[in-house]
Amino acid sequence: MKAHLVYVSMATRVVVDENATEQDIIKLANAQIINNIIAYGIFENVEEVLEDNECPYDADFDNKLNK
Repeated sequence: MKAHLVYVSMATRVVVDENATEQDIIKLANAQIINNIIAYGIFENVEEVLEDNECPYDADFDNKLNK
């Protein structure tokens, strides 16, 4: 097993009322991005996949995270 870092960049367009706060905009964007990931995955948004040399795979630690 090897550890990898997957870099993903996301952007989404939201249409809000002129008086919407930044928090309102972020809440809408968050929901849209989550829905897009569920529907389409992240494949088109992956920028880079690198082997993680700073924090390599640790079977004991990583197996606890996946339970």
